[in-house]
Amino acid sequence: MRVDAEVTQERSRVRPLVAAGLSASLLAFFFLRADIPPAAWVLVAGAVATIPLIVLYGRPLPPRSGRRRVGADARGLTVDGELVLPKQSILRAHVRDEPLGGHSVIVEARGFAPSRVVHVDSPRIAQALADTLEQPPHDVVELEALPPWAHRMRWLTIVLTTSPWILVNLLRHMPGWTVLVLVGLYGVVALPMLLPQKIAIGDDGILLRWAGRRRFVPFGALREARATALGVELELSDDRAIEIRLTHRDDAEASRRAVMLERIDAGLSRHRALAPAEDEALLTRGDRDLDTWIHEMTALGSADAHGYRTIAIPRERLWALLENPGADPSARQGAALALRARLDEDERERLVAIAQKTASPGLRVSIDAVARAPDPPRLRVAFEQADDDERYDAPPAARTRRGA
Repeated sequence: MRVDAEVTQERSRVRPLVAAGLSASLLAFFFLRADIPPAAWVLVAGAVATIPLIVLYGRPLPPRSGRRRVGADARGLTVDGELVLPKQSILRAHVRDEPLGGHSVIVEARGFAPSRVVHVDSPRIAQALADTLEQPPHDVVELEALPPWAHRMRWLTIVLTTSPWILVNLLRHMPGWTVLVLVGLYGVVALPMLLPQKIAIGDDGILLRWAGRRRFVPFGALREARATALGVELELSDDRAIEIRLTHRDDAEASRRAVMLERIDAGLSRHRALAPAEDEALLTRGDRDLDTWIHEMTALGSADAHGYRTIAIPRERLWALLENPGADPSARQGAALALRARLDEDERERLVAIAQKTASPGLRVSIDAVARAPDPPRLRVAFEQADDDERYDAPPAARTRRGA
């Protein structure tokens, strides 16, 4: 939704915290100096203690800058078309009644980012804005699993977690340095809990992430997902298998395993029920260079599209292809480019919603870039990034074929 409203920025929490830290450091320094008279110490302590208060309450808020175009959608909070608070950065949004009339939506940000205050006249609009901003950021289901290397330490984990008292008794008869070895082993066992593998399941496939490494498995490359005693095994169409371990003990995470299998099976069923679109061959990039492909797709979706290969694809068919998670990712990108020429605000929000449902980083970046409607150079940079993400997520053999 989009409304005309006034927007201000709340006081940042960084300055008071920094001032408080400096005050505490100075107080500690003066306290440790024995040659300072007590009266001087009290004066300095009082002066230093007021620094955070001066910073917090003495700095005026930014003035209101008039009414601006404020939007709330799947991306987050936008002001005049610029994304000022992404959805993942929003902690909460709530409505506050102003004492002099009117209503404000307080959009609190995570971490130290400044919060925004949107001033509107209608309580209904204020509540609608808050509800939209508090909706879940996307429809991708995210779960946690053990790291990919966890299978190499299963028995070590079982021994250390089931019989710690035996190890303690053994250490009494062993050299002292073995204590450090045991502590290190427990640290290795605890690492999967501190740095778990992230599993994102979208409408188009499964994204596996751990320690900066990513691997995307599209549903088109997945033959079957089956339960194992320790998690889920993915059988790919090229007869390879990927094991996702959720636990070191048999059937200890049965409920989480059931959720993962249910989501994967639902995605597979939808993928197999969708027939490939007839327009894929025209929209897929293939051997075309990036600039030529972007230019041709843009021309195809513009008013003079009949001049491009004497073919004009109706917009409803372009939307059908774009929303088809079983279609070729490059064809979906091409459909987004073709739709770009005549997008209205509602269609931009529709594009954002499609991007938020995909687990493929490259496809998400490219569709989101089209929704933001940047100038051609920035659009090209976004598609280059999407191309890099696609090569990054591909298995090693595919990277070699693509020349990565």
